[in-house]
Amino acid sequence: TSGEHGIGISKAPYFKKERKDLLELMRGVKKVFDPNNILNPHKLMDAPEDFFTATKLRYPVKERR
Repeated sequence: TSGEHGIGISKAPYFKKERKDLLELMRGVKKVFDPNNILNPHKLMDAPEDFFTATKLRYPVKERR
């Protein structure tokens, strides 16, 4: 869960699993307003599964259940 600061790239893989329906809606909105994908490319919508490498996080974030 995130507050007013948004999802954040470190939480993107979890968001994809938990709210796939909402992510599809967000993709549609992004496609309308950013058809060339120039705003924040490869962040939330198409973030790589290996986000530790993508974000260069120094320490891994543990998944909570």
